Parts: sequence; structure tokens; C-alpha cells
Amino acid sequence: MKNATAIRGIMAFVVMVITFVAVFLAIFVPLLLYAIHIAPHDGQGGMGGFFLGLPVASIAALISGPCSFVWMSKRKWLERQAG
Repeated sequence: MKNATAIRGIMAFVVMVITFVAVFLAIFVPLLLYAIHIAPHDGQGGMGGFFLGLPVASIAALISGPCSFVWMSKRKWLERQAG
């Protein structure tokens, strides 16, 4: 079952990446749209969303990866049934 564990690990990593991107964009884009008309010329329009979105997305990804791995392990994903 080592192969199943490795594939679950890869799938958990993919879940982490997808979670990071989704959460980051969910925070960054609205704050960018809010701030882009405030500071259009100095290039700082999206910095608030970036600095808020990066740690929140990182925390969400670090939680979702192991949780999805444990969930897949308990459901016995990718294990062959005898018979």
C-alpha cells in the first residue's frame, strides 16, 4: 500500500495548491478592486490584498492538505479490495 500512500500524498499536495490559489484570489481580487481607484498611479493598489491574502491562504493550505490526506486514508482511497 506504499503506492497508494504516495498517490494520496500527491493528491493532498494538489488540494493544498488549489486551496491556496482559491483563498488567495478570494481575498486579493476584491481588495484590489476596492483599492485600485484609490492609488492608481503609485502601484500600491493591491498590496493590502497581497499582504492579507498570503498568510490567510498559507494557513488554509496548511490545514487543508493534511486534512484531505487523513480523509482519503480513512475512506481507503486507492486501496485494492481482495477478491
